[in-house]
Amino acid sequence: MKVKKTLCLLLSTLLILSVFAGCGNAHSSAEAVQSAPESAASTAETSAEAPGEAESAEAPEEAPAEEPDEASAQEPVDLTVELPLTQEDVHYSYFASFPPPVTEFYENPFQDYESWVELRNRTGVIIDFIAVSVIAETEQFNLLLASGDYPDMFSSGLLTNSMDYYYDEGVVRDIKEEVQEYMPNYLHVMEEYPAFADSVGIESDEGHWLLLHNYIKNTAYNGGLVIRQDWLDQLGAEKPETIDEYHDILTRFKNELGAEAPMFLNGEGMLVNDLFASAFGVKSFYNNRGVIEYPIYQVDGVVKYGPAEDAYQDYLQTMADWYQEGLIFSDFYSYTDSNTNAPNDLILNDQMGLFTTQLMNMNQFNDQMSIELVGAITPTLNKGDMIHFDWREAGASVTGICVSTMVEEEELPLLLKMWDYTMSEEGQLLANWGVEGETFEYDAEGNPYFTTLVTDSPLPAFSISINVYTLGGAAVSVIDKAREFCDYEENQMNAMEIWNSNVDGAYDLPDLMTLNAEESEAFTSSFSDILTYVSSFNLQAITGQIALDDASWENYLDTLETMGLSTCLEQYQSAYDRYLEKTA
Repeated sequence: MKVKKTLCLLLSTLLILSVFAGCGNAHSSAEAVQSAPESAASTAETSAEAPGEAESAEAPEEAPAEEPDEASAQEPVDLTVELPLTQEDVHYSYFASFPPPVTEFYENPFQDYESWVELRNRTGVIIDFIAVSVIAETEQFNLLLASGDYPDMFSSGLLTNSMDYYYDEGVVRDIKEEVQEYMPNYLHVMEEYPAFADSVGIESDEGHWLLLHNYIKNTAYNGGLVIRQDWLDQLGAEKPETIDEYHDILTRFKNELGAEAPMFLNGEGMLVNDLFASAFGVKSFYNNRGVIEYPIYQVDGVVKYGPAEDAYQDYLQTMADWYQEGLIFSDFYSYTDSNTNAPNDLILNDQMGLFTTQLMNMNQFNDQMSIELVGAITPTLNKGDMIHFDWREAGASVTGICVSTMVEEEELPLLLKMWDYTMSEEGQLLANWGVEGETFEYDAEGNPYFTTLVTDSPLPAFSISINVYTLGGAAVSVIDKAREFCDYEENQMNAMEIWNSNVDGAYDLPDLMTLNAEESEAFTSSFSDILTYVSSFNLQAITGQIALDDASWENYLDTLETMGLSTCLEQYQSAYDRYLEKTA
């Protein structure tokens, strides 16, 4: 059992400070380097200083005594949550997704998870989960949306149009007034973390609050590129940095170590975090699972779509050349289990030496065989080049939980009170650590640490385990990433520094930028077809079914234009310009 020590907390905080130093990303590093997790109270009766109270100062002696006006005299905010919230049998439906392996351990994902059972027992509120595999998440949600029979709650990341559009269509509720009335802990978190406050309501140009947001503190990279250090040592080789050096080491993995699939590509022909494509100055990664992400960015204020840039041809040609040389997993196009994590069997059978993985899963193979993984630097064309895209997790949430119009007016207060509880000090403890005595204990210094139920879980990866045994990001709360750090080995801590070492985020669009209803409608009308076409072209180009000569490339670009790419980018440009005006 690994006990979380105060020294470990200090090391985590120092690491985070070093990771964020000099980073030019739009994320607020001042908010991201909040202190490591404090010991939480063990009862629901929490209290806190009134907003603004700490900043008040005594009046000078010579100032005449005055009665404070209503604006300056603030009563202390009562953050106490009296449990249970209800004695009645009240149900709310919640559409949520889980990774496929979970069903081998839980017949009813979420419904049977220990922390969600605990939340139900404490609050009295019953959540009926509509739990689907992440693979079928988008399809199943769209069917529900089309039927008009919406779940009471769902992630806004599943919506492809603007939030104002779904408000106008009668899908989601404006909860601003009710949040201000029934969620004092939520409002307190807004006072505590200005970056969180900045995110609340950003989804609407009409002034609505259409989401319940999360906030993530002590942000870090969720994952990145890793390489077999034991293979490098066996070859007497240094870790590669440039595209050419990566090509050389992959060739040696194949020829000298017999690796049949030296490098991983996901089923879309790309890698998470725009790895390799970013060396050519373009984004490539399209995430179609959960929160949707597009390879759209800006250069000197001009919005661009990576796969339509000429440098993208160079990226595809490089991948095509490597594929023909046998340096890339030959069946990548048929691999659908994950778009971030490589196939376990190829790793365990010594067939793959360069791949992406989630940070918390990085050492999952250590107990099975002697595999030494280390973080690998994001490749560049030339030594010393910077990568202008930063994939560190944002602290301020741009997505959250929507409350649909299926929730009646009289049912809304109880639902919001439940989520306000998970924003309380005790609720945050449940969201981050789970149930005391089962999923976590306290060390001698009073700091929580995960028990072996979590750290040595039979679940196939720590990233799955931590989200099964805690409420995690599926709840409305403040999630502290530092809870993961002290179960990390040295190579995992070093990996975060390596992944951050040559990125500046200069081309990233602002995290809190959103399209309005008109822009979103114009964008989505064409872009889904563009994504399908680009995905098909990627696979054909990399596998050699299409020759990447000037003629085929020009035909590809012409097709994108015919499909309406310029109109799509105009919508993002409009939203970006409007964001800059709002924040000037």
